Amino acid sequence: IHGGGLSGGDKTKPELIEVCENYARRGYVVISINYRLKRDNPPFEPGAVPESAGLDGYIINCAAQDAAKAVGWIKDNAATYGIDPTRIAIGGASAGAITAMFTAYQEDDVLPANADVGVVVDLWGSLVGAEADYIDVDDPPVFIFHGDEDTTVPYYHAVNIDAHCTSIGLAHEFWTAPGKGHGLWYQFSNMNINGGYAEPAAAEFVY
Repeated sequence: IHGGGLSGGDKTKPELIEVCENYARRGYVVISINYRLKRDNPPFEPGAVPESAGLDGYIINCAAQDAAKAVGWIKDNAATYGIDPTRIAIGGASAGAITAMFTAYQEDDVLPANADVGVVVDLWGSLVGAEADYIDVDDPPVFIFHGDEDTTVPYYHAVNIDAHCTSIGLAHEFWTAPGKGHGLWYQFSNMNINGGYAEPAAAEFVY
């Protein structure tokens, strides 16, 4: 799921497509989606953020609702595209990671039926401080990647998610890009971090 501050971007972002193609070469079926943005001025949708928060807040709900519907569509059309509907991962970068996590970790009665996923990939994302409210021990495992000098989505969000997952015993991996900031795809794809690379590590984690 693409980033863009919930106000811009789309599913054809070149750096996102490059990562999708890398995973497709590994044998995964990869689907990049669009979702409603602030500029669409969508109506309030049920979710983690109350209507009183205004559009800047509850746009997260709209994005998560759209992503959940996309998951449902994938399951409904799994046979057509050679997809195993019991092994679906959701992931994204920045606002896309926020969308992915609020899709994966909200209560089942909030989102459309058939939206459950098996694993989450969080690149520079956040649960806006609500990780303890949403992530439970029986929820999908999560792969976390974040730069420790990120000032757009501060690094402490990733630290908090890691600490909460550790405290409840939820399987996860936490990769830090030292001295790096926000949303730089080369960090994920090509940066050697302690002798390894995050992109293939995420592929193995998802598998």
